[in-house]
Amino acid sequence: MTVMMGDESVYKQMKEDHVSNLTGTTLCEVALIGALIPSTLLLHSVLLAWLTFPPTMSKQNKSKTHDPSRYRMGCKSRFMFDFLTLVVPQLLALTVLSDFIVTLHVVLLFTAASILIVIDRVHTITKDSYYNQFKSLLNL
Repeated sequence: MTVMMGDESVYKQMKEDHVSNLTGTTLCEVALIGALIPSTLLLHSVLLAWLTFPPTMSKQNKSKTHDPSRYRMGCKSRFMFDFLTLVVPQLLALTVLSDFIVTLHVVLLFTAASILIVIDRVHTITKDSYYNQFKSLLNL
């Protein structure tokens, strides 16, 4: 766009008006964006625990055997899992869902809490099975 000599002051004034009188962002919005990282990390950790650890067997149901390799993720699936649970929520929060940050926090935390409740109900952990899982986890 070429600017004529007489239009130079008008162009300068339009440019100043475009960037003047903006309120910016509040400290609360910055804190909510910053708090999104721990929320996504919590959801990522809970989902990873739910997907990769086999259910423990109760004393009544010892007949089932579990293949530990069945609960491990491959490189590509782990990359996609990490991308979908860590990167995508933050990209959405900074772009499309920027007006709904509080709702996004509630959804992430509610999902993590729901999965924790499901894990608690599905996995009946006895002291022996907990010790064996911990021991096998250290051997990884």
